[in-house]
Amino acid sequence: MTLVLVCRFLKTTAVIADCRVSYDGSQAVDDNLQKLYPIEGKVVLGFAGPLAGAATVMDCIRQNLMRRKPHKSASKLLSDLERWIRWEYRRIETPMDRRNLTFLLASVEAGRPVRSTWRSQDGMPKPTPSWYADVPEQRTIALRPSQRNPEKLLAQRKGMCKVVGVRHHVRERIEAHINELYGFSLGDPIRQAVAVAQALMGLCMEMHIETVGGLFQIALLGRNGIQWVSYGGGDVALRSEEGRHVQVNHATGVRVPLDSIWEWMADSRLPGRTGVFEDPGLRTALNGRQGRGESG
Repeated sequence: MTLVLVCRFLKTTAVIADCRVSYDGSQAVDDNLQKLYPIEGKVVLGFAGPLAGAATVMDCIRQNLMRRKPHKSASKLLSDLERWIRWEYRRIETPMDRRNLTFLLASVEAGRPVRSTWRSQDGMPKPTPSWYADVPEQRTIALRPSQRNPEKLLAQRKGMCKVVGVRHHVRERIEAHINELYGFSLGDPIRQAVAVAQALMGLCMEMHIETVGGLFQIALLGRNGIQWVSYGGGDVALRSEEGRHVQVNHATGVRVPLDSIWEWMADSRLPGRTGVFEDPGLRTALNGRQGRGESG
């Protein structure tokens, strides 16, 4: 199981994903898979589901991008990415490689404000607020398999918050909780995105979702394009170094870079090799709440 979330704020969009890989029939986990990928500085793509199927789709995207000139607009790139994903998804031969394979796409047209006409309550046009010039054009799409036709992906385009990779009842609880954070620290989008990531960690621990874990990757899309967020909690931190995420445990000195899906598929590794990176302070606090009989 994986958790990937996209959340639209006022002027920015946050895309957040865990980094855990779990194995069927095993308690072992690894916490160093990169699940978010920037594309041409305009789109962030995240995935959840079988790695073999995701790698097949990502290879298709990479090959198409290499054959074409860079896209002039984020909307055109987003449209092409959706088309390529749908095409390659249908061509996956092994049903298990397609089972619950889902994708999230978020785009930003950096430097171009969103187009909108403001009107008064009586319907008359009125001047656009000055702050609205800082709101870039942003779009988000979630692509999920159809239950009736597993070879088809269904698109969800509406909504401020979208979650893929977890079961329906978990997704509803997460979306409801994150929507409550919408008004928190609107003037500081990095702080807001980190707060969402920490809330996700807490929810997963409270609901005992062991297959979602590690430190959460955060991409922030705004008027300046895509920004990768570094943050820390307790002894552990996730750092963006030379375009790559690195997990750091300050107490032990352990550093674990996140591997791309291509590195992961090419590397023969034993399950559980990279261990677990969690904020021990958060774990202690949650265990204390459970000891007092409080439920999440």
